Amino acid sequence: MKYIIIIAACIFTLYFGLKYIAPAGSYCYAENYEFAVSETELINKIEEFKKNNPQYIPPQSFKDGRRDSSDYWYCMYIKLPTDDYYISFWVRGNENKKTTLGLVSANYKLENISWKNINKDFSSYENKQIKIKFEKMFLDRLELKYDKKGNSMQFLFFQL
Repeated sequence: MKYIIIIAACIFTLYFGLKYIAPAGSYCYAENYEFAVSETELINKIEEFKKNNPQYIPPQSFKDGRRDSSDYWYCMYIKLPTDDYYISFWVRGNENKKTTLGLVSANYKLENISWKNINKDFSSYENKQIKIKFEKMFLDRLELKYDKKGNSMQFLFFQL
């Protein structure tokens, strides 16, 4: 019985240690979607979508783009018009002519200065709802095929 308690305590500590103390890399909680197009094509498609659907454009203070020339991520913003959620996501291409889009964070009606990270700061229910709305109201409307890849904090038998 003593060993079972020790093993359970180790698993519990490892789980919460990985989830809250030692996440790996930048944007580790982002929900990832993979597109079979180049980074430039996806960015152009998103910009075209926003141009044709101005209700998705956030205030001018939100600037799409890289912070500098060495940045890996092309950061972008949209507003989900029916819910007043502002969404932050990034786009990053790779050498296989595929591009990953990472859903990073959301802010409701810009009521709060700090944004909440997807897969971390929302309740399980809220998190799922935001991802579903983002997919149905935005990603599906881009009319590009994509694969859901989850997030980098997924492990063998549980998802953080």
